[in-house]
Amino acid sequence: ISFDTEPNELPLIREGCAMRALSFVDQEIFAPSIQARAGSVGKNVA
Repeated sequence: ISFDTEPNELPLIREGCAMRALSFVDQEIFAPSIQARAGSVGKNVA
């Protein structure tokens, strides 16, 4: 198995914790969309 890594992912891989690496990737992908939705809801209410 081979895959590309970003420089900020290397410490997670060195630790050898796949779940932590996957959690990091999930946060990087999904957190901005959750914040954007929360922000738009707040603006509509205000």
